[in-house]
Amino acid sequence: EPSFSPTSPAPVVSDTLEGGLEQLTQTDSRIAHLLATAAGVVASNTEKATEVAAEKGNLNKLQLTDVDVKGKRVFIRVDFNVPFDKKDPGKITNLARVEGALPTIQYCLDNGAKSVVLASHLGRPDGKKMAELFSLAPVAAALEGLVGRPVTVLHDAVGE
Repeated sequence: EPSFSPTSPAPVVSDTLEGGLEQLTQTDSRIAHLLATAAGVVASNTEKATEVAAEKGNLNKLQLTDVDVKGKRVFIRVDFNVPFDKKDPGKITNLARVEGALPTIQYCLDNGAKSVVLASHLGRPDGKKMAELFSLAPVAAALEGLVGRPVTVLHDAVGE
């Protein structure tokens, strides 16, 4: 039976979700509900990926180009945990991670996505309310310049 680990590779997640569901049902029904919902999403995406792969004659994973994004809100988890200059904390020293996400973001924008929602983290705030030091505002400004469109930053995605 697979065990849950935050560092488990993605393919193990669906097995972990199903196996962990039985254990959590007894201890915390709210977490179990969230886990069941996540397992359903994984199953739904797996079915779609299998359909598309069968049509293409290969059993690889679903590609963004296989999905119609026109008129949809697209949620993308990105890794914008970029390095900043130690002397000038607002200055990004390497945009490689942002530039690496550009083809995906641009594809969605160019193919009529209603909106593109990006989620990332920056640094390790250790559970404290996000300080200015961990703000993604400088990353958003850099991204705005790269895509040539306005980028809105939500400063606090948790709470009321």
